[in-house]
Amino acid sequence: MTKILYVQFTAAANYPPLIASSGILADGGCEVRILGVEADGSAGSLRMAPHPRIAEANLARGAARLSRAAGYPRFLARARAEIARWRPDIVYCSDERSYPIGLWASTRTGCRTVLHEHDPPGEGRGGIVGAVLRQARRRFAQRATVCVIPQDERAKTFHAETGASRVAVVYNCPRVGEVRVAVERTAREGFTLWYHGAIGPKQLPPQIVDALALCPGDVRLAFAGYETLSSQGYAGRLMERAREHGISDRVQYHGPVPERAEMLRHAAGADAGLALFSRVFRDPMVGASNKPFDYLACGLPLLINDTPEWGNFYGAEGVAVSCDPADPADIARAVMALRDDPARCQGMAARGEELIRTRWNYEAQFAKVIEALGIEMARKPASPH
Repeated sequence: MTKILYVQFTAAANYPPLIASSGILADGGCEVRILGVEADGSAGSLRMAPHPRIAEANLARGAARLSRAAGYPRFLARARAEIARWRPDIVYCSDERSYPIGLWASTRTGCRTVLHEHDPPGEGRGGIVGAVLRQARRRFAQRATVCVIPQDERAKTFHAETGASRVAVVYNCPRVGEVRVAVERTAREGFTLWYHGAIGPKQLPPQIVDALALCPGDVRLAFAGYETLSSQGYAGRLMERAREHGISDRVQYHGPVPERAEMLRHAAGADAGLALFSRVFRDPMVGASNKPFDYLACGLPLLINDTPEWGNFYGAEGVAVSCDPADPADIARAVMALRDDPARCQGMAARGEELIRTRWNYEAQFAKVIEALGIEMARKPASPH
């Protein structure tokens, strides 16, 4: 049985691709252990579904910045001790602060390693710690058995920055088993827009509430997720904006839904998924953002921004309507184009389901990583789901 240790200085439950890949590996007969750190704020309420071959342990992390910094050496020591004691066949590292562990494992133990970079390192990290982490990232990228990057442009940048030669682009898609057959639009009342994920103005623009006020009374907004440290209070500001427009009864915030399956059930009850990222975002997001893929798996057509990045990917496949995310009138136009055309919505839902089942699922995406690692998967998965 292949033993795989996931290591990250965060909580795996906050990252759908870690939930998906660990589940695929466990279903295929691998024994998986996950060592992480409790997430900050409301993100700490998210949970992974139990699996008989997955064991998870998250170290406590204090709220103060000093406490988090002090906890990092303890995390490093715990990870090294776990590797020495359990002797995993594969060490899977998926954030910048876990890369020193991957580098140590690849040089000292000879085990296979994975560098999975969900997001590029933030700019401006200075001092000795920043220099050490950047050096570890570069060296680990060159030694890792495979480097997993969720976006095409990011993969090119990663290769240029690190010199890594074994890079696999793996889009952050749902698993095939998460596909939910769309409910006929004629069987629903009203038209509900849905959003889930990290909540902030760059991902869920305040103009969506203004657009809602321009739409008929049967158009509603429902959203779920957690606020980041930089967007504390944003969900409350959206609700206050709705009250100012007199439409608070048409906006519902579900909070951070603890389990992914429950969140997808909420999404499947809506009519369109919001992927209205700001036109100018910190990094390229098509492929890296799990939201649009999740929405398609739940039978929802997409509302996307009107940049070539998004239009050439989702728009070209006929599953999205685009608009200017900073213009309430243009958002309202796009919403009404879907609301008033149930047949178009149903066609988009069918096309989206086909794409998820055939190409945009994590089983298909992650297969190249399994091959690179040389893992022999069981023919008959033993999933509890």
